Amino acid sequence: MDEVFDYASFMWDPSSSLWQQESPELATTISASTNIVEHNPYIDRHADPLTVTTYTDAATIQENEDQATDRSASGASERLMEFFAKSATPPILAGVESQRKWFSIRQCLVVMSKSSRVLRCAILAFSNTLLCRSNLAWAFADQNHYQEAAMEAEAQDPDALKDHSLARECLLAALFFLSYVGILETRLDTAHRYLKQAYTIFQRGSKASFSHVEKQLLLWIRLLDARAVSAGGEGLFLSQDDEIELVEASPASFDAETDEMSRSQDGSSDDIEDVLFQVLYQPGIVFFQKVQSFMGRISKIDLWHRSRGTVEDEIEVMNIGATIAADLRSLYDQRPPLMDYAVAGKLSEPHISAHLARTITRAFRTYLSNYYASKVHLHRVAYKHLPLTREAADALSQIRKLAHQISSDLASDDSLPVNMLWPLLMLGVEEQDQDEKAWIRAQIVRMEGVAGNARITAQVLEEVQARQEASKARADIRSSHPSHRPRRHRKSGDNGSQDVDWNLQERHLEFLVDSGLHGVVIAGTNGEAVTLTQDEKIRLLAMTRRVATQSGRPDITITLGCSGRCTREVIAETKLAKEAGADYVLVLVPSYFHFAMNKDSIVAFFEEAADASPLPIVIYNYPSVVAGLDVDSEMLNRLAKHANIVGVKLTCGGIAKVSRIAAAYSPESFSALAGQSDWLVPALSVGGTGAITGIANLYPRIYNLFMAGMVKEATALQLELSKMEWGFAKGGINGTKWVVAKLRRYPQQSCHCRRPYPKFDNAAQQEWIVGVVGALEETEGSITKDSS
Repeated sequence: MDEVFDYASFMWDPSSSLWQQESPELATTISASTNIVEHNPYIDRHADPLTVTTYTDAATIQENEDQATDRSASGASERLMEFFAKSATPPILAGVESQRKWFSIRQCLVVMSKSSRVLRCAILAFSNTLLCRSNLAWAFADQNHYQEAAMEAEAQDPDALKDHSLARECLLAALFFLSYVGILETRLDTAHRYLKQAYTIFQRGSKASFSHVEKQLLLWIRLLDARAVSAGGEGLFLSQDDEIELVEASPASFDAETDEMSRSQDGSSDDIEDVLFQVLYQPGIVFFQKVQSFMGRISKIDLWHRSRGTVEDEIEVMNIGATIAADLRSLYDQRPPLMDYAVAGKLSEPHISAHLARTITRAFRTYLSNYYASKVHLHRVAYKHLPLTREAADALSQIRKLAHQISSDLASDDSLPVNMLWPLLMLGVEEQDQDEKAWIRAQIVRMEGVAGNARITAQVLEEVQARQEASKARADIRSSHPSHRPRRHRKSGDNGSQDVDWNLQERHLEFLVDSGLHGVVIAGTNGEAVTLTQDEKIRLLAMTRRVATQSGRPDITITLGCSGRCTREVIAETKLAKEAGADYVLVLVPSYFHFAMNKDSIVAFFEEAADASPLPIVIYNYPSVVAGLDVDSEMLNRLAKHANIVGVKLTCGGIAKVSRIAAAYSPESFSALAGQSDWLVPALSVGGTGAITGIANLYPRIYNLFMAGMVKEATALQLELSKMEWGFAKGGINGTKWVVAKLRRYPQQSCHCRRPYPKFDNAAQQEWIVGVVGALEETEGSITKDSS
C-alpha cells in the first residue's frame, strides 16, 4: 500500500448493510454471481457476495445464467426501477436523513420519473451501478441508462429553468444520481460537470421559486459536492453562506428499523415521536451539514488541489487555514443549545422518551466528534510540519472522550455509528498511546456491519501509523489506487502551476478515438511522460477508456508508458496500469546509471519486469533518450521468447530489426512497430505491424491505405509523410505540441510543455512548421472516404 486513502470514499461504499432493501421479513434473496456481469473498468466489484432483499410479490431478481441472458431490456428496466422503489437510504444520506424522509422523496421521484426520461434513465443507471458494485449478476450489455441520462441532462438549457417547473425538479434529481454514479465509478470529470450544472441551475434560478423537493435535492447535491472536493471537485456549493436552505433537512435516523408498511395509519405515537425527533434534531442536522462542508474547504488547500512547498505557498495556506479555524470556532458558538445537554447525557424522562433520548444523544455526540475531527484535519493539512496546537490537542481529547461515551452505551454486539469512522481515523493517526491505538482499531473493525470500508480504513490507519513512526513525520492519508486517488482540479495548461487542461485533453481523445485510430498510447514521448506524475498518467488512462466507451469503442487498445528509474518502480506502475484499464505497457530501459547497464542487465530488466507485470510488455527502444542504450537484434531475439513480451517499438530507425523479427516470429507472438511515421510504409512492407507515432495526433488514417491494399497511393503519401515527420523532429517536443494545437484549432494557452522546456513562440519557426506539417491536412480528410 503506497499512499493510503481517499476522503471521498467515506459514505460511497454501498456494500455495507446500510444499502439494502427494506422489509427483510418479506424478502427473497438475490444471490451473487459474477459470471454474467459484463466487464466495466470503471466499476469496482467487491469479491464478497451481498444479500439484498425485496418483496415477495415482486419478480425475483436473481435467475440462472441462461434466464438472465434472455431478459428483455424492458424487463430489466422494470426490475431496476423496482429495486430503487424499495431501496433504503443511500449511504451518503444515511447519516443525515431519516428513512421516512427518504421514503417520501423516493416515492415522489418514482412518480416524477414516469413523465421524465432524464430522471428515469438516471434512476436506472443509479440502481444498476449499485447492484453491479454489490457483485450481483445484474449487468446488461444493452442497457445504456447512464449515457442516455447524460445526453438528456446535457441538452437542457439552464436559462430556461429559472422558474419552478417539473422539468427543473426532474433535472436536479437526475443530476444528483448522475453525480453519485460518476463518483462511484470514478468518472470524476463527468461527476464534477453535473455538480457544476446543478450549481448553475441554483445560481440562475429564483431562490423563492425552489420547491421543497428541489431544496432537498440541492441539499443532497451539496453533500456530494462536499465529498467530491477531495477527489478534485470545485466545491462550488461550499462557497455559499446561505447553506442552500439547510433548514429543509430532516434528521438522521441511526436506528431506523421501521418501514412504510409498518407504520400505523391513524397518527399513532410512533408518528408523534417521529415529528418530535425531527423538531428536536433539525438544528443538529444544520450543524452537521456545516461541519461536512469544512471537509471540502480543507481539502481544497491540500497538495492535491493546489501548489504546495514554497515559502509563499505555505504562508498562503496557513493564512487560509487561520480563516477556516476562525469559521470553525464561529460554528461552535452557533451549535444548537440542545447539543450540550445531549452530549452531557442529560436528556431523560420525563422530558423526553428513553428511546428518543438515546438516539439524539448518540447522534449529537457523533456530530460533535466530526466537528472536532475537522480541527484535526485542518492541522494535518495546513500545519502538517508543526506540533499540535493546544486547540488541535483539545480536539483529539474531545473525540476520544465522545467515542468512549458512545461506546459505553452500546450493546455487546453493536458498533459505533458509521459517521464515527472519520473522527476515529483522525484520532488514530495522531494517537500516541498504544492501548488507545488498539482500541480505536478494534472499534473501526467492529463497524464492518455498517461501513463497507471499515476494514480497509483500519488497514489504512495501521499503515499511516507505521509510516509516521518510521519517518517521525505526518504521513498523508491519501490513496494511490487509480480508482480512488484524488485528482487535481483541471486548469489551463498555461497557468502558474502548469496543470493539465483536462477539458482539452478529453476533446483531443474524442478526436483520436472517433478518427478510427487502432490504438492510443498514453504517456509516451510526445505525451510528455517524463513531466507527468503517476497520478496524472493513471487519470489520462482512465479518461481514455471512458471516452472510448462513450464513443462506442470500449475495446480500443490502450497502452500506457511505464518507464521508471528501476525495475521495482516499473513493475509497480504496470500494476496500476492494469487496475486502471490498460491493455499493454510500453517500457523504456532505465538509464540514469547507463554506464552500469550492459546487454545482459538490459535483458534481465525486461525479463524481470515481464515476469511480474500483469499486462503484456511492449519494449520501447529509443536510444536517443536513454543515453544510447540500444536493444539490438540479438537481445530482441532473446526477449521475444518471453510469453509476456509481445512486441517492440523501434524509435531507432532500425528497419533491419523489423525484417529480422518478421522472419523469426509471427505478429501474434511478437511484433515490430515503427517508432516514427517517416518509415511507416517501409516497415509495413517488410513485416512490421504498424507505428506508434506522434504524427497520428494529426493524421491517424494514412495507415489504412496500405492495409486496404492501396500500396501505390500509400507509398506516394509516405514521401509527404517523411517531410512532415521532419517538422516534428526539428520542431522538438515543444514545436510538436504547438503545431498540433494550431492545426487542431485548440487554445494556444494550452499548447506548451511543462517547464523547463521553453515555449515554441518564435514566429518564423511557427510559420515554417505549419507549412511543413499542415500540408497533408486536406489529403487526410479524403483518405477517410477512399478507404472507408
